[in-house]
Amino acid sequence: MSLHKSIKVVLILLLLNSIAICKNNETISIVSESWEDATNEDGTGFYWDLTRLVFGKSNIEVKHKIYPYKRGVSLTRKGVVDGWIGSYKNEQDFAISPERHIDEDHVYCLCKKENFTGDTLALLKNKKVAWMKGYNYEKYIHVPMDEYHITDRISGIKMLKTDRIDGILDAKPELECALKRGKFNTNNFTTIKIVELKLYMAFANTKSGRRLAQIWDKNIQLLIDSGELKAFYEKYDYSDYPF
Repeated sequence: MSLHKSIKVVLILLLLNSIAICKNNETISIVSESWEDATNEDGTGFYWDLTRLVFGKSNIEVKHKIYPYKRGVSLTRKGVVDGWIGSYKNEQDFAISPERHIDEDHVYCLCKKENFTGDTLALLKNKKVAWMKGYNYEKYIHVPMDEYHITDRISGIKMLKTDRIDGILDAKPELECALKRGKFNTNNFTTIKIVELKLYMAFANTKSGRRLAQIWDKNIQLLIDSGELKAFYEKYDYSDYPF
């Protein structure tokens, strides 16, 4: 074989190898509501980095997008995106949750200090209680409540301030962030812990979604065994390592 033909063969083999590598690099899209330090709009944050770490073990690139929570769920249902972050177990009938959760959501009730005291679910009974649209707290808090769904936390706190509602359910950091952004007098409010709920990734109930859930669980176990996952949680100063 001539030198010219040898070079041509080598170039063809390199090209074919490059094509094969590209085919093996899968890209998926994951969405979330914007949560400070967890899913920042610039692509930084604990949950974004966790998805990159887990799926990166299988050479899967993760594209992140920010949407309101209910919109993200809807896009997953329609197959526009591959999944969303922050689902509760069996929250949506159509969705597949991996066995391994990613965090625990400590749900609090924000209320006026003079209205609520104590720390039990009975405090919510027959009260006007609001939460972000799509959060579905009614599935997990089995107390009769007059439900209000809001799309903006600051507007919800304004409703609370003027006694149009009695309380707002949400994760404590989100409530505190909204109080700060809205420049409310925090001395007028208090937060009462209601329930702890595990948070999961969620995928559509399709062949692809079931496969991604399996990859998630497999790679989480690999990261646990190697010690990488614990180091990752410690890097973000998570005291409650869930594994």
